[in-house]
Amino acid sequence: MYWVAICLPLMIIGITIAIAPLLLATHHQHKHDRHDGLRPRAGTVIPPVRTVDDSSRWTVCSDCSAVVADQVTHKSSVHAIVMA
Repeated sequence: MYWVAICLPLMIIGITIAIAPLLLATHHQHKHDRHDGLRPRAGTVIPPVRTVDDSSRWTVCSDCSAVVADQVTHKSSVHAIVMA
């Protein structure tokens, strides 16, 4: 019967220690609105995001054969990462 008095509090402490970092990390993500976990490297230039309207035509990238809406943005974002 003494093992319940000893093991039960130790199990509660162990579970709390295991879950506390996850709760703190989740709270931090929601507080700072960072849900992807990725941050750009120092000195990285992020190209502006362009919206695609209905009048744009889809093209095929000559380097990777991907179907893209904006060839310039695709090359600067995707192929710059591959070359780096």
